[in-house]
Order: sequence, then C-alpha cells, then structure tokens
Amino acid sequence: MVTIHESAASRVVIGPGALACVGDEVERVGGARVLVVATPSASAGADTVVAALGDRVALRFDRPVAHTPVAVTDELMAEIGEDAVDVVVAIGGGSAIGLSKAVSARTGIPRVAVPTTYAGSEVTPVLGETRDGVKQTRRDAALVPGTVVYDPELTLSLPFGLTLTSSLNAVAHAVEALWALDATAMSDALASESVARIPGALPEVLVDLGDVSARGRLQTGARLAGLCLAQTQMGLHHQLAHAPGGTF
Repeated sequence: MVTIHESAASRVVIGPGALACVGDEVERVGGARVLVVATPSASAGADTVVAALGDRVALRFDRPVAHTPVAVTDELMAEIGEDAVDVVVAIGGGSAIGLSKAVSARTGIPRVAVPTTYAGSEVTPVLGETRDGVKQTRRDAALVPGTVVYDPELTLSLPFGLTLTSSLNAVAHAVEALWALDATAMSDALASESVARIPGALPEVLVDLGDVSARGRLQTGARLAGLCLAQTQMGLHHQLAHAPGGTF
C-alpha cells in the first residue's frame, strides 16, 4: 500500500524566555504594521510583546472567541479597515490562534504564533470557523504559521483544571492519530513520543504548577501531538467535539 506523508515547514523558537524573540521574528518576516491578537488570560505576555514592538503595533485585539465565530473575525477585519497590517502575532490559547488563522486566510499575511496552552492548533493547517452555530473546518498549508514561539514561562499562570484538560486534549490528538487511516511511520513516531511525554510530565506539573522544566516537557509533548493533528485525518472523537462545540 502506498502512503503519503506531508510535513509543513515551520520555524520553532522554544525555551524559557523565548517570548523576547517575538520582535526578532516579526522583523525576520518584514513586519512593519503588526496586528496583535491575544486572549485575556495572555494579557501580560501581550503587554510585553506590544511594548517590545513599539510603533510597529498597528492594532491590538483582545476579544477572540472559542471556535472562531465568523462574526468576530468580521468585527476584527472591520477594525483593521484601511490600516492594512502585514503580520499577525497571536498570543494565547486556541481562540487567539484560530482568529489569527482566520485573518491570515482572508489577507494572506504571515503569522507568528505564541501558544499559552497545550491545544496544538499553532502547528496545524486546520481552521475551524463557526457560523450560525455550525462549525466547519478546512485544511490549507498556508495556515501554518511562519514561526511558533514556545515559552513555558507563559504557561505558568494556567490553573490546575485548565492545565489538566488542555494536556488531555493534546493526548487525544496523539491517540487518535495512532488509529488514523492515513497514519504513517512518522506520525506513529510523533504520536508515540507525545503519549510518552505528556503523561510523564503532567503529574509533576500538577504537583507544582510553577515547575518550568516540567512545563517545558509538557509543552514539547503537546507540540508533537499538534503535529499529529496536522499530518493525519482526525476521526470520530474530533468530529463529535466539533459539532457540539460550534453549537453550544
């Protein structure tokens, strides 16, 4: 049987303090007018990025919504208006990452993603948008960000409950990839390593939410799980999650 494996090209900056590299990454892609999209929970990190970018920040949007409602994207596009932006920096969980994908899909501008949860969306070419309570997804290689910045220090504020559920969400990506119809040796390797890393680091993090080293290992495991989501077709679990997620 012939199998096909595709890997999306993406630059990754990872490690404690990596947030300080966002300005360099914006400059690397020629960003002069920056849109910063941030979830309220990531406001401190967004403040740091905005201060570092200075006059290059054209607009900051702090109102992303889960499951990327089209109405919210339209609201943001109206705010951008004639003051066109040339790069979008997303800081936060899946809500911010998803909204930045929607903007990029409409404008074609590059993205720098700074995830603060373990959702994995930052490394996938998948965009799920909700219109009138119905969520639809699509895949497009252009939706993969040019750079992903992983700073485990940004995850220290994640409370116990969200740390647990976000991590188990990442495990679900990896487990589902293992039985995907289009799984390959590469996706199996990524999934297996992710399934080993996340349960290995998660108990340490739950005992000490401020353990930066364990948070870093958890973040790496979640990244591998996200790559599984990017490289295989997800199955029943994700389809069931998308339907009620968009509706409710």
